Amino acid sequence: MQLSELYLTMYRLKEALQILQRIEDRHKDSLKSIHCLIYEYMGRYYQQINQPPKAINYFKKAIFAIDSFEAHISNKVEVLLNISQLYADLGNTKQAYKYLLQSKQLNDSVFSSTSDRNKELFEIKNEYESQLRKHEATLKNQKLTMLEQEKSLWLLKLIIIASIFVFIEGGVVFYKVLVWNDDL
Repeated sequence: MQLSELYLTMYRLKEALQILQRIEDRHKDSLKSIHCLIYEYMGRYYQQINQPPKAINYFKKAIFAIDSFEAHISNKVEVLLNISQLYADLGNTKQAYKYLLQSKQLNDSVFSSTSDRNKELFEIKNEYESQLRKHEATLKNQKLTMLEQEKSLWLLKLIIIASIFVFIEGGVVFYKVLVWNDDL
């Protein structure tokens, strides 16, 4: 399927058609979600070889399949735009406008930041960022606590070393006093 899309993009139309017809023949018994793409690509094929009625027919089949399976909804915007363009090329401005309007409405509902679907995503994103900030604050507090403990540990070490030094110095002075008293 992806190869046929690549061939359509490269205008290797004969190869694209062969692949699409094989896939369509393989899945002709019942409507499946793969038909969303088959019909869309067949529509693009007929659009590229300048056969607008066949292209429109396949694009409408693609829309029906997309609606039936609620799959490839993002493709529907482009399919509607293609139908609009084909009707405009045929001079049927009323139909062209109808499909252009549907495309815009669908685009706004699917991709707009104000759509219900995207509001949920933004709420999830905001919640994630909030949790991330809380986690970073917690880590910062833990690091601060560790630094304070490390500072206390160094102070304790310094006190112990100073005490040992004072003890040794006191021992040396005591020894000198004893030795000096013995000499007297």
